[in-house]
Amino acid sequence: MGQSERGSFDLELAIEATDDGVFDWNIETGAVSGNRRLYQMLGYEPGEIEPNVAAWEALTHPDDIKGSRRAIAEHIKGRTPAYRHELRLRTKSGAWIWVVDRGKVVERDASGRAVRMSGTHTDISERKRLELRLLVSDRMATLGTLSACVAHEINAPLASALGCLDVAASEIDPRRGRPLDEARLADAIAVAREALLRVQEIARDLHSLSRVEQEDRATPVDVRDVLEGALRLARREIEQRATLERCFDDVPQVAADPARLGQVFLNLLVNAAHAIPPGAPQDNQIEVATSMSAGRVLIDISDTGQGMDPSVRARVFEPFFTTKPSGAGIGLGLSICQSIVTALGGDISVESAPGFGTRFRVSLPALPRAVPETKSNGGSASPAMARRRILVVDDEPGMCLSLRLLLGVTSEVVTATSAAAALRAVAAGPQFDVILCDLMMPGGSGQDLHRRLSVEHPAQARVMVFMTGGVLSAETQAFLDEIPNPVLFKPFEVERLEAVLLSSRT
Repeated sequence: MGQSERGSFDLELAIEATDDGVFDWNIETGAVSGNRRLYQMLGYEPGEIEPNVAAWEALTHPDDIKGSRRAIAEHIKGRTPAYRHELRLRTKSGAWIWVVDRGKVVERDASGRAVRMSGTHTDISERKRLELRLLVSDRMATLGTLSACVAHEINAPLASALGCLDVAASEIDPRRGRPLDEARLADAIAVAREALLRVQEIARDLHSLSRVEQEDRATPVDVRDVLEGALRLARREIEQRATLERCFDDVPQVAADPARLGQVFLNLLVNAAHAIPPGAPQDNQIEVATSMSAGRVLIDISDTGQGMDPSVRARVFEPFFTTKPSGAGIGLGLSICQSIVTALGGDISVESAPGFGTRFRVSLPALPRAVPETKSNGGSASPAMARRRILVVDDEPGMCLSLRLLLGVTSEVVTATSAAAALRAVAAGPQFDVILCDLMMPGGSGQDLHRRLSVEHPAQARVMVFMTGGVLSAETQAFLDEIPNPVLFKPFEVERLEAVLLSSRT
């Protein structure tokens, strides 16, 4: 074996030892070739995937195609020294794996146009699973630091609501011996409703931040809505230390997972609050601002706290770096924030100096503004609710009773407190127009009931509307993603319930 052949053989051995897939792409013709590992990583053998870039793009997760194309184009134009992008590829079994796709133009023609690129695929699925565990752990730790404040945010309006309901109960008590004061009754109910809506907002914010997803679910979101949710959770922590200033410019939406973006904002708000000692809120300020610059949405979170010296500022995004005392955190919060923001195509920066406070800036790519829909002047408002048969399935008798009282005026309502009882009600007939079903019930979940009905009464499975007040497991979320049935998150407003019932008309 000659020296050249020996060098080539050693290179092949080195590549095999890395367990990476290696590809070669003819940019002009679209032809792609690779080593055996490139295909086996996805459960295929060489020859089972068409040898062209279109076939590989067809295996790429739809949410990752645009980012991959953009990163490749930036490198081909010479704006980056190499191409690197993390994406999901579909395996032969239909599952998804995460890979980091690296490449570099290795040949250009006389005019400088790229004609050939070589690179590697590395399976990073296990790393992604560990990152998810760290992300969720950090999220729960952040919420844990706010637990006392969040409890106050819930208990205070609950106390108000219970007091007002006691007033309402006393007004309608026939033993009270004086005429009904309708104005007092109406005021008590209105105040109780307002207080419970505050609890509802907190519950929704907690639900959003507590979601456990196996992957990003990027949707168009208004960063101001996500900020408001984070501010509601951190409000009590901030109020003990500083006054809060909002300066929200009108900004376009961004593509992001609301839970992960909310985690970034909550981390930054808690850090801003903890940079200021409690006890003198009138002397300190935390400002939250949104603005637009050069096609990017900017979110600034500033505080008048103690600030950071250059050595701390330089390391603030490093994993496990912290200036907090032992037991107050392991220093992953800002590192995770940076990872989340970077994955969204954004960046996060910090400006700080001792004695002059700190400003964190999150910069995210803006989505094109949607064209407002033109509303027709013709036609009526929402269609009238025809009388219908509704089955309510919930293991909480109180929930069954409240929905029966709410819907019984316009509909025939049957209630069941278990999946087994619901199956009996469906079998007994006549057919239900809508089945409102809780997702998590002992002895048989809403998911179990849907599976049974899909086999035994498929028309009834199609009219199911799920209700949930808990954090969804990855399995349950995957189930909901696969079916067209709507979901109501408890607590929900009457208007939201009626809208879903109208959209579920058969």
